[in-house]
Amino acid sequence: QLSITATDQSANTASEDWTVTILDVNEAVTFTIDPIANATIDENTQYTGPTPKFSGDTPIGNVTYALGGTDAGSFTINSETGVVSMIPRDFEAPEDANSDNVYQLSITATDGNNNTASEDWTVTILDVNEIANDALRVLVMTPSCTGSADGSVEVIMDTSGYLMDISIEGDTMENRFFNDIASGANFEIDGLRVGNYTVTVTIPEISFERTFGAMVNEIGSISGERESLDLKQSKATYVVSGSDRYEVSVNGEKMDFAFEDKGSQSIQLENLYGHTDVVISGRNDCQGKVTDSFFMNSVIAEVYPTITSSFITILTKSDYLDVRVYSLEGSLVKRARFTERENRMDLSLLESGMYILKIASKGKEQTIKIIKR
Repeated sequence: QLSITATDQSANTASEDWTVTILDVNEAVTFTIDPIANATIDENTQYTGPTPKFSGDTPIGNVTYALGGTDAGSFTINSETGVVSMIPRDFEAPEDANSDNVYQLSITATDGNNNTASEDWTVTILDVNEIANDALRVLVMTPSCTGSADGSVEVIMDTSGYLMDISIEGDTMENRFFNDIASGANFEIDGLRVGNYTVTVTIPEISFERTFGAMVNEIGSISGERESLDLKQSKATYVVSGSDRYEVSVNGEKMDFAFEDKGSQSIQLENLYGHTDVVISGRNDCQGKVTDSFFMNSVIAEVYPTITSSFITILTKSDYLDVRVYSLEGSLVKRARFTERENRMDLSLLESGMYILKIASKGKEQTIKIIKR
């Protein structure tokens, strides 16, 4: 806004005022986006492009950015900074226009006067050796006894050929690290107390990382008792609870029993003979033991008559019998082997008197007195 005033020699005056308005016009400037190098990244890796830089004239006002190119839909762009991003892509499931895992894009920068500059480049996805989802597992192998640190977890990697870095952390322990562990074999981490743990497995050479949660539970006591004792069938049955695995020792000979849960289960022991000591334990010694002792006088066969002048009949469920007849002085006077369920033995040639009949089968022996008329 301005005005002028005219004054003559007699001091007479006249004034006029007006305004001058400046109009904005689009000014042409020339600038370019510096070259952006084509990128190559491993599959399952996020891509983030560089911040664009300019050469030539200085852009006028604020600059905004927009995406273009054949595969623009696979990217996102920050319209203020020009930084382009792409989420991780799977080499085996390409999403670019011609499915060759080469993603083509361009960006256009526009200044305040609609001057523009563009740049295009490609992002290529490389195939990498991948670990199958079910190839890596972390299992809690053993619970921990009350107040002890004897729990463990096991890292199982089915795929071989890699070196793994394994870390474990929990509420009751400092972080533990195990580096350069060969894959393809199980790796156990022991010395764990009851609690929650986080196990992280990384394979640096293929940028692989996976994290697992593991809970080491407190182990309880087992209980059990003998339910039945079958002298005729030479077997004993026990009812136990408190564990899903039991080790049973019968006169020092050990056997294992596994069940789906820790509820009430039945354990049957067969082919018992003579003095029998039974010890039943759970997964861990701290669960306690169930102990039992008894004498099993097994009946291998039934013999009749026990007073005879000729034959005796021997009935059995065994598929093999070794039968020996001894005099009272201990001399072996007759021997026979049988493989049938019902067998006859001829004693007619023996002198009259009392004899000891010993029947053996599968490591067991039965003694019967026989009178020969």
